[in-house]
Amino acid sequence: MSFTETITQFHFLRPLWLLALLIIPLVFWYSRKKQGYGNSGWSKAINPDLLKHLVVEEKKVNTTDFSKWISIIVALMILGLAGPSWQKKPQPLQQQSDNLAIVFDLSLSMLASDQQPDRLTR
Repeated sequence: MSFTETITQFHFLRPLWLLALLIIPLVFWYSRKKQGYGNSGWSKAINPDLLKHLVVEEKKVNTTDFSKWISIIVALMILGLAGPSWQKKPQPLQQQSDNLAIVFDLSLSMLASDQQPDRLTR
């Protein structure tokens, strides 16, 4: 079996989970937004170029490394939930079942003699 044949057999059992990968850019955007002097409250009133000279720097936490690791972990979890597979497995919701239910009315009204033979015999 060649490499291209092997790759063409690869698929996801639940591909809609891959849409959840769209939240990863949101994590990066949110971490960039929270980074810097945006949390001080003065950033709404003072130009950011001037603010860096006015605010006493505290110990900065590098949130980009943390957001990168979170993004990698979330991406791996989403890929696992999507169900990567080399073989097509039947999904229980996609199997067609031909069930048949027959219901008989066995009440006394079926023995009425308005028709010949009675309704129960018919």
